[in-house]
Formats: sequence, C-alpha cells, structure tokens
Amino acid sequence: RATAQAAYRELIQKFPDTDKGLLVAINPGVSEVEGSAQTAQSIEEAPPLANFPNPFNPSTTIQFKVTNPGKVSLKVYDVLGREVATLVNEHKEAGLHAVQWDAGSLPSGMYFYRLEANGKSYVQKMLLVR
Repeated sequence: RATAQAAYRELIQKFPDTDKGLLVAINPGVSEVEGSAQTAQSIEEAPPLANFPNPFNPSTTIQFKVTNPGKVSLKVYDVLGREVATLVNEHKEAGLHAVQWDAGSLPSGMYFYRLEANGKSYVQKMLLVR
C-alpha cells in the first residue's frame, strides 16, 4: 500500500491536472460518478468508501468518509439495479462513519452500494457468498 501511495503522489506531482483520471486508474474499486475529483491529500487520509469483509456472509461493515457536514445517502442495489436497502439517509457530520449491513435474507451474488454526499456520488461493489 505504501508503494502504491508513493507512486500515486509521484504521478500527481507530474500531472497535477489529471487527478480524476488517476483516481480511477489507481483505485478502480472507488469510482466517482458525479462531481469534481478528490484531492490526493483526501485519498491518502482515508478512502471515501470501503466495506469489510468482502466477500462476506451474511453481514459486512461499510465505512465511509464525509468531508463536510450535510445530507448523506447510502443505498445498496442488486445487479439489476433494484434498491435492496437504504442504510443511511440523514444529516452526518464530517468524519469517518461506519454502518453494518446484514444481508441474511438476500441470495448470494454481487451487490453495489452508492454513497451520495457533498454533491458527489461514489459506487463500490461487494460480494455476498453463502
């Protein structure tokens, strides 16, 4: 991880105007759907969105970072795009947050979770294995 972070910092220094493309290239698990790109500094502090364990059975913890206080939405979708859970839909203060999701009633498969906060939207995938 330290090697990857060092390589990322080096690329940002060489290409300061292209951090949005580098974000997706260096960390494909975190994809920005809307809004402006994150800065290299905020990426090093903590990923905006991650879950562990992944794959999971039957529950996982989703951790996310809010940079400014405001309305936050965290929803889970199946591979067909149907919403299967709303985990967060409220005002959150800036900082790291975590929520546990129990998928005990759902079938095995790939699921996607989407964080909307501060005018940005992030999507990540997770795998439920029985």
